[in-house]
Amino acid sequence: MIFTLDGRGRFTSINQAGIDLTGYPLEEIIGRNVAELLGPESETLADETLQRTMDGRLDSRPFQVMAKLADGSPVPFELSIQSIEDEAGELGFQGIGRDIRPRIEAEEAVRENERLIDGLLRRSPVSIWVWDREGTIKSVLGAGAGAESAIHEYVGRNVLTDIFQDDTAALDRARRALRGDRITSEFESGDRSVEMTYSPVFDAEGKPDGVIVTAIDITEQTRSGAKAARLEGELRQSHRLESIGRLATGVAHDFNNILAVTMGSASLISAQIDKDSPIQADVEAIIQATERAAALTQQLLAFGGKQELRPQLVDIGGLAQSMGDFIQRVLRSDIKLSVTVAPNLSLVLADAGQIEQVLMNLAVNARDAMPDGGDLTIDVRDEQVRDRASVPPGDYVVIRVSDNGIGMSEETLERVFEPFFSTKPAHLGTGLGLSTALGIVTQSGGYLRVDSEPGEGATFAMYLPVASGDASEA
Repeated sequence: MIFTLDGRGRFTSINQAGIDLTGYPLEEIIGRNVAELLGPESETLADETLQRTMDGRLDSRPFQVMAKLADGSPVPFELSIQSIEDEAGELGFQGIGRDIRPRIEAEEAVRENERLIDGLLRRSPVSIWVWDREGTIKSVLGAGAGAESAIHEYVGRNVLTDIFQDDTAALDRARRALRGDRITSEFESGDRSVEMTYSPVFDAEGKPDGVIVTAIDITEQTRSGAKAARLEGELRQSHRLESIGRLATGVAHDFNNILAVTMGSASLISAQIDKDSPIQADVEAIIQATERAAALTQQLLAFGGKQELRPQLVDIGGLAQSMGDFIQRVLRSDIKLSVTVAPNLSLVLADAGQIEQVLMNLAVNARDAMPDGGDLTIDVRDEQVRDRASVPPGDYVVIRVSDNGIGMSEETLERVFEPFFSTKPAHLGTGLGLSTALGIVTQSGGYLRVDSEPGEGATFAMYLPVASGDASEA
């Protein structure tokens, strides 16, 4: 709105936008002191501002006040006031007022988004580094307090010319990643072992637009003996799913909705104000921050998928027994199926249909691992995990699906849960069965582990957390 005041701060004119915005008719505005339309906390500020402006001690920089509309509701305004002189030489004021509710809401949404992402990433064991298309490090996220020192040391530096210039192998990986290649590598940093994954980001035209690098500390895995070496692939995959996938899927939908409101409001403000307006730079900053947040969300989402689950209290023992007939139908006649369920099983909170899908996938995988027939056993029981390296301590219902088939080599175990990986002929499978099973179990809060040796068959163990007391009572 645009308005003028006399030397005592009384309205002498106001445009139609101001009338519509305040809700007062023109006759109730003209002649009233501007302080009467402000909240108590802003009256003194307005009086002091007018006096300083009259004395020539204040320029037309905007300041914020709380205005009072005709219906009594408070509204934050940004005012720009400068002194003027009429034809008779009388001093007065000319002002511009803007309703800044959209801007305040947009700024708060951006701050809330930043707090949300920052809090999640600070609790993550994964360090995430974001490069632009030129290889300049734009941000460092996650891995706890260590990110603070990394921000000061690395943000703004270029990986090609300022960090990896003396490391031929690292420089080659960086160049390949910036060209669009996805790369995974390991290196030693002091006494720590770190796995680095370089994931390129592409623009709308499909051209490389930057790289997201994730760093995971895998020291404990690599220091372990032969048993830990077999579990290393499981742990790394689990860390990726639990850390990166949880970050992405946990905030994706709500976060994107917030960003849509933020971007829409900021864009609307930008379109309604002059390019030379003193707040245009502020609005552009909001838009840019929102775009960065949206890009970060999309980049994180690339690491993990999300499907809709309908969790409910499930008796896994009963589910396994009821699945027996269905599983038998997909087995050959030379495979004997045995289902064993321990008494007094605890309940779990899961999507029964999805757990059935996991059991079916594991049964089909076992069938194909026994080309000459054999035994397939499904065993369900409660277990207390206290010292297993690859499963956190806790109370679980454990479903073990075991076969006495051909087993798997170390190389196969390393890749068994990778999407599209399969040792079967192309016409016998897509390589998605075990990766789908892992995704369902992980999203259900559980863990899927495998133990196998060539010629000794394989056992897949599904650990589902026992439902809490609150869930059991619900």
